[in-house]
Amino acid sequence: MADLMSQFPSLPPEVQEQILNGPAMSPPPGVVPNFDNPPNSTGVGIAFGVLCAIVAVVCFLFRVYCQTRVEKRWHAEDYFGLLAFISYLGAVISFFVFIYYGGFLVHQWNIRFRTFQKVLENSLVITFFYILLMLFAKVGILLEWNRIFNPSSDRDSFFWASHTILTLNVLLYISILIAEALSCRPANHLWEPWVAGVCFNKRALDLASAYFNLVADFLILLLPQRIIWSLHMSRQKKIKVSLIFSAGIVTCLCAIFRIVVIHPLKYAGDGDTNYLTSRVYMLTIAESTFVILVFCMPALPKGFIESAVGRGIIFSLHSLASMARRSNTSWTESSRRETRPKGFDGMDSTSDLHMHDVENNIWSVSSHPGEHQGEPGVIRRIDISTHHEQKSSAVTASSTSNPGQHSWDATWR
Repeated sequence: MADLMSQFPSLPPEVQEQILNGPAMSPPPGVVPNFDNPPNSTGVGIAFGVLCAIVAVVCFLFRVYCQTRVEKRWHAEDYFGLLAFISYLGAVISFFVFIYYGGFLVHQWNIRFRTFQKVLENSLVITFFYILLMLFAKVGILLEWNRIFNPSSDRDSFFWASHTILTLNVLLYISILIAEALSCRPANHLWEPWVAGVCFNKRALDLASAYFNLVADFLILLLPQRIIWSLHMSRQKKIKVSLIFSAGIVTCLCAIFRIVVIHPLKYAGDGDTNYLTSRVYMLTIAESTFVILVFCMPALPKGFIESAVGRGIIFSLHSLASMARRSNTSWTESSRRETRPKGFDGMDSTSDLHMHDVENNIWSVSSHPGEHQGEPGVIRRIDISTHHEQKSSAVTASSTSNPGQHSWDATWR
């Protein structure tokens, strides 16, 4: 096959068309290529990509709202975050382009060679966007964490650690970006193997990039934890703050799984590249999504609470909780009415309202000055008697004689 590809330009046009429309890989013995409806998990891939995109877009919009409407100020890290988000959108779009041409978890012998050329061409695009995303996002994360945990820019251990990690990230990601761009010379030799050129060991580059990315993720994850646990606040608050800055755990897990699937990956010309690449790209998008989430996390609580959407959700939750409490209270009161003594017979819903008024107002009754001032424990006992009253002249007379009297009597003893 390789000899045939090297002679491709000199082949007759009908033979060239036959090669381009044929399978991108020789199928296993006894297997017939299925170009029209091959076994696939394309629906799963699309749903996964859409879900990741929704999470990232919502989180980033909350952060933008917080910085624009609440903080009313953008810092340097916000601009790096914007560049990271643009790169993320490029990576997600490239992921969907890959699914459009190569499907998701589709064996390479079930797609045509001319279609596989688009897959290989797109692989460079998604790789570039992924590297740019990691570069911009991690610079933004480190700048923000340095501003949060070292606002006075003291030359302490946190300052030097964060700036060392930042510098290494910038230098190494730029190096990886250049290496990826030069992995094949010329670049179209990757998807047009008949073009004279050379490609170096792509597996070594991808594994080196993946391992470095994992180390950087762990260092960024651990960086703020020592300061958080040394803050003068309750243990519960420390846990909450620590969790906000620990979203990178999932990023680290994605990076680990990405290394696992890169090791057995077959590159173009070596095996079933299209099928195995689907898993790599899936983990790439997952890791990229959680990197965006880590960047947005410090601003998410405030941005959510201050936004109209957040307030609406919080109001809805409060309303549901209030309805549940009222329902529980009504059930309890109904049970109480069934077991009330004879003296309570005949009380209707108006009486229930009086009882609710008692509960709400009993603590607002002022004590008589001079009674048990400063004594600990139970100061006085309150007896409350309730009775149902109908409007009558007697009630009117009573109200006139004692205008401060409620529909319930409170006797101080």
